[in-house]
Amino acid sequence: MASELDRKASTVVGGMSLRVEKTGRAPEEAGGSRMQFLYEVRAGEHVYRGTDLYAGVGMDVSASRMVRVLAGFLSKAGERYRSGMCPPDDAYPEWVYEQAYLNEDELAMASFELEEPEVFTGRFGEQEGPWASVVFLQGEDADAALSVLEERGPEAAIAHLAQWDFGDETEQAAAANGHVYKAPPVGTWDREFRSGAYHLSWNHSLGHVGLTRSIAGAAEAATPSERARQLGPASPTVTAGVTGHSIDARPEPLGR
Repeated sequence: MASELDRKASTVVGGMSLRVEKTGRAPEEAGGSRMQFLYEVRAGEHVYRGTDLYAGVGMDVSASRMVRVLAGFLSKAGERYRSGMCPPDDAYPEWVYEQAYLNEDELAMASFELEEPEVFTGRFGEQEGPWASVVFLQGEDADAALSVLEERGPEAAIAHLAQWDFGDETEQAAAANGHVYKAPPVGTWDREFRSGAYHLSWNHSLGHVGLTRSIAGAAEAATPSERARQLGPASPTVTAGVTGHSIDARPEPLGR
């Protein structure tokens, strides 16, 4: 029987109160289903309730985890308000955006602090830069990789994302698009894992995951033919080496 923490959870973040409650599963047109949650945002006399908070396809997620997911979404809403990208008819009422902006730092911290502790066994410091971006996925495009990460761990997630690594072609595409770095790009609240030539970064709350590879350590990475044999052919939805990073802190790209 599910515990109350699995079904309902709440927290106070700055001047905002957040509450979520699990309501069941919503079917997906492509098959499978997602866990659906009611959520409530309070600030002073203002109250906003919504039903469009979902877990990843097939994932069994507790309400306590979805509180931090909601905090992450609201932190991003605060960023949008600060940058003037908040039309009145957007996802939330305007007061929610304003309160998210006023509590942006606290929301970002909450989305990080409420995460369950993770154990990292990756080997850090083995490879030097420069680092080429292999792939960056966010939103629905990141669901599969984040599911692999949660169910099988970071090594399996690296193996999954390495299907987008085409060796020299990836390095050339990364260089052409300005995605070669002195150090792997990592967002302020991202988790990290490094193994061999690869560096993995991700944020469950904000729904993104990225893989970079040390150019100096390219010889250690499996070749495309080896990955195809091990994992089957890849069907990427983005061009290798062409990324759409939207992270809080990025190392300065190398000059060309």
